[in-house]
Amino acid sequence: MTYMTSVRNAEPGVDLITTAQAKRWVRRDDDDDVEDIDLLIASAMSHLDGIDGILRRALINQEWIDVWNGFPVGDRLPLALAPVSAVSSVSYSDENNSPQTLASGTYSLHRDFSGSYLRLASGGSWPATYERDDAVTVTYTAGYGAGATDVPAEIRLAARELILDWYGSEGDRPESLPAAIMTKLRRFIRPHF
Repeated sequence: MTYMTSVRNAEPGVDLITTAQAKRWVRRDDDDDVEDIDLLIASAMSHLDGIDGILRRALINQEWIDVWNGFPVGDRLPLALAPVSAVSSVSYSDENNSPQTLASGTYSLHRDFSGSYLRLASGGSWPATYERDDAVTVTYTAGYGAGATDVPAEIRLAARELILDWYGSEGDRPESLPAAIMTKLRRFIRPHF
Protein backbone atom coordinates (compact mmCIF):
# COMPACT_ATOMS: atom_id res chain seq x y z
CA MET A 1 0.00 0.00 0.00
CA THR A 2 1.21 3.45 -0.90
CA TYR A 3 -0.48 6.65 0.15
CA MET A 4 -1.40 8.60 -2.94
CA THR A 5 -3.24 11.80 -2.20
CA SER A 6 -5.55 13.68 0.12
CA VAL A 7 -8.13 16.19 -1.08
CA ARG A 8 -10.42 18.55 0.80
CA ASN A 9 -13.94 17.69 -0.32
CA ALA A 10 -15.85 20.29 1.74
CA GLU A 11 -14.59 23.52 3.28
CA PRO A 12 -15.26 24.41 6.93
CA GLY A 13 -18.63 26.05 7.54
CA VAL A 14 -17.08 29.02 9.38
CA ASP A 15 -13.77 30.88 9.40
CA LEU A 16 -11.24 30.44 12.19
CA ILE A 17 -10.46 34.17 11.96
CA THR A 18 -12.81 36.81 10.61
CA THR A 19 -11.79 40.02 8.89
CA ALA A 20 -13.41 41.99 11.75
CA GLN A 21 -11.29 40.17 14.33
CA ALA A 22 -8.08 40.72 12.40
CA LYS A 23 -8.88 44.41 11.87
CA ARG A 24 -9.37 44.77 15.62
CA TRP A 25 -6.05 43.01 16.33
CA VAL A 26 -4.09 45.27 13.96
CA ARG A 27 -6.06 48.31 15.19
CA ARG A 28 -7.63 49.32 11.88
CA ASP A 29 -11.10 50.90 11.95
CA ASP A 30 -11.22 51.74 8.25
CA ASP A 31 -11.35 49.41 5.27
CA ASP A 32 -8.14 50.63 3.62
CA ASP A 33 -6.20 47.44 4.39
CA VAL A 34 -9.03 44.90 4.18
CA GLU A 35 -7.63 43.20 1.09
CA ASP A 36 -4.19 42.87 2.73
CA ILE A 37 -5.71 41.69 6.01
CA ASP A 38 -7.76 39.04 4.21
CA LEU A 39 -4.60 37.90 2.43
CA LEU A 40 -2.81 37.61 5.79
CA ILE A 41 -5.70 35.54 7.19
CA ALA A 42 -5.58 33.21 4.19
CA SER A 43 -1.80 32.92 4.49
CA ALA A 44 -1.99 32.12 8.22
CA MET A 45 -4.60 29.44 7.54
CA SER A 46 -2.51 27.88 4.77
CA HIS A 47 0.43 27.74 7.19
CA LEU A 48 -1.61 25.95 9.85
CA ASP A 49 -4.62 24.13 8.40
CA GLY A 50 -5.01 21.09 6.18
CA ILE A 51 -2.68 18.68 4.47
CA ASP A 52 -0.13 21.34 3.52
CA GLY A 53 -0.20 23.16 6.87
CA ILE A 54 2.63 22.61 9.34
CA LEU A 55 0.24 21.01 11.85
CA ARG A 56 -1.13 18.42 9.37
CA ARG A 57 -4.47 18.93 11.10
CA ALA A 58 -7.89 20.16 10.12
CA LEU A 59 -8.83 22.98 12.47
CA ILE A 60 -12.58 23.49 11.94
CA ASN A 61 -14.65 20.50 10.76
CA GLN A 62 -14.19 19.80 7.06
CA GLU A 63 -14.56 16.77 4.82
CA TRP A 64 -11.46 15.09 3.36
CA ILE A 65 -10.88 12.20 0.98
CA ASP A 66 -7.72 10.08 1.23
CA VAL A 67 -6.92 7.95 -1.80
CA TRP A 68 -4.65 4.89 -1.69
CA ASN A 69 -3.53 2.34 -4.26
CA GLY A 70 -4.56 -0.51 -1.95
CA PHE A 71 -5.18 -1.54 1.63
CA PRO A 72 -2.24 -1.89 4.06
CA VAL A 73 -0.55 -5.18 4.91
CA GLY A 74 -1.21 -4.70 8.65
CA ASP A 75 -4.42 -3.91 10.47
CA ARG A 76 -4.05 -0.08 10.47
CA LEU A 77 -4.90 2.40 7.74
CA PRO A 78 -3.54 5.85 8.77
CA LEU A 79 -5.52 8.93 7.79
CA ALA A 80 -3.73 12.01 6.50
CA LEU A 81 -5.31 14.51 8.88
CA ALA A 82 -6.27 14.69 12.53
CA PRO A 83 -8.39 14.87 14.55
CA VAL A 84 -10.96 12.73 12.78
CA SER A 85 -14.47 12.70 14.22
CA ALA A 86 -16.29 10.50 11.70
CA VAL A 87 -15.68 8.25 8.72
CA SER A 88 -18.38 8.58 6.06
CA SER A 89 -17.24 5.73 3.85
CA VAL A 90 -14.43 3.41 2.85
CA SER A 91 -14.86 2.46 -0.78
CA TYR A 92 -12.61 0.33 -2.96
CA SER A 93 -12.30 -1.36 -6.32
CA ASP A 94 -12.45 -5.10 -5.81
CA GLU A 95 -10.36 -7.66 -7.71
CA ASN A 96 -12.72 -7.35 -10.69
CA ASN A 97 -12.44 -3.55 -10.65
CA SER A 98 -16.02 -3.23 -9.41
CA PRO A 99 -16.84 -0.48 -6.88
CA GLN A 100 -17.51 -1.71 -3.34
CA THR A 101 -18.09 -0.11 0.05
CA LEU A 102 -16.51 -1.64 3.13
CA ALA A 103 -19.07 -2.39 5.84
CA SER A 104 -18.65 -0.01 8.77
CA GLY A 105 -18.48 -2.92 11.24
CA THR A 106 -15.33 -4.16 9.49
CA TYR A 107 -13.20 -1.34 10.94
CA SER A 108 -13.16 1.20 13.73
CA LEU A 109 -11.72 4.70 14.11
CA HIS A 110 -8.82 5.17 16.56
CA ARG A 111 -6.40 7.90 17.62
CA ASP A 112 -2.92 7.86 19.05
CA PHE A 113 0.01 10.30 19.35
CA SER A 114 0.58 10.27 15.58
CA GLY A 115 -3.01 10.87 14.52
CA SER A 116 -6.15 9.05 13.47
CA TYR A 117 -6.35 5.68 11.78
CA LEU A 118 -8.75 2.91 10.87
CA ARG A 119 -8.19 -0.48 12.48
CA LEU A 120 -9.62 -3.76 11.28
CA ALA A 121 -12.05 -5.55 13.54
CA SER A 122 -10.47 -8.46 15.39
CA GLY A 123 -9.86 -11.40 13.08
CA GLY A 124 -10.73 -9.36 9.97
CA SER A 125 -8.70 -8.76 6.85
CA TRP A 126 -8.71 -6.02 4.27
CA PRO A 127 -10.27 -7.08 0.96
CA ALA A 128 -8.15 -7.58 -2.15
CA THR A 129 -8.23 -4.67 -4.57
CA TYR A 130 -7.73 -4.10 -8.25
CA GLU A 131 -4.32 -2.71 -9.17
CA ARG A 132 -4.94 0.99 -9.68
CA ASP A 133 -3.76 4.24 -8.10
CA ASP A 134 -7.18 5.03 -6.62
CA ALA A 135 -8.14 1.54 -5.42
CA VAL A 136 -9.15 2.69 -1.92
CA THR A 137 -10.95 5.91 -0.99
CA VAL A 138 -11.67 7.00 2.59
CA THR A 139 -14.06 9.92 3.11
CA TYR A 140 -14.03 11.45 6.60
CA THR A 141 -14.66 14.54 8.71
CA ALA A 142 -11.62 16.05 10.38
CA GLY A 143 -11.41 19.03 12.71
CA TYR A 144 -11.75 20.04 16.35
CA GLY A 145 -15.41 21.01 15.95
CA ALA A 146 -17.87 23.09 13.96
CA GLY A 147 -16.87 26.47 15.43
CA ALA A 148 -13.74 28.56 15.81
CA THR A 149 -13.88 28.29 19.61
CA ASP A 150 -13.58 24.48 19.31
CA VAL A 151 -10.01 24.91 18.07
CA PRO A 152 -7.43 24.82 20.90
CA ALA A 153 -6.58 28.27 22.23
CA GLU A 154 -2.85 27.84 21.48
CA ILE A 155 -3.58 27.37 17.77
CA ARG A 156 -5.98 30.34 17.66
CA LEU A 157 -3.42 32.47 19.46
CA ALA A 158 -0.65 31.37 17.08
CA ALA A 159 -2.83 32.35 14.09
CA ARG A 160 -3.42 35.75 15.69
CA GLU A 161 0.29 36.25 16.33
CA LEU A 162 1.12 35.30 12.75
CA ILE A 163 -1.25 37.95 11.42
CA LEU A 164 0.09 40.58 13.83
CA ASP A 165 3.71 39.68 13.01
CA TRP A 166 3.16 39.76 9.26
CA TYR A 167 1.05 42.92 9.37
CA GLY A 168 3.78 44.70 11.30
CA SER A 169 6.49 43.56 8.89
CA GLU A 170 4.84 45.34 5.94
CA GLY A 171 4.92 42.35 3.64
CA ASP A 172 8.42 41.07 4.47
CA ARG A 173 7.31 37.66 5.72
CA PRO A 174 10.06 35.32 6.88
CA GLU A 175 10.22 31.81 5.43
CA SER A 176 10.09 30.21 8.90
CA LEU A 177 7.68 30.95 11.70
CA PRO A 178 8.89 32.93 14.72
CA ALA A 179 10.19 30.76 17.59
CA ALA A 180 7.53 31.99 20.03
CA ILE A 181 4.77 30.86 17.68
CA MET A 182 6.46 27.50 17.03
CA THR A 183 6.69 26.93 20.79
CA LYS A 184 2.91 27.32 21.11
CA LEU A 185 2.34 24.89 18.23
CA ARG A 186 4.97 22.24 18.96
CA ARG A 187 2.64 19.79 20.71
CA PHE A 188 0.13 19.98 17.84
CA ILE A 189 2.55 19.25 14.99
CA ARG A 190 2.00 15.76 13.56
CA PRO A 191 4.72 13.77 11.85
CA HIS A 192 4.50 13.04 8.14
CA PHE A 193 3.93 9.38 7.41
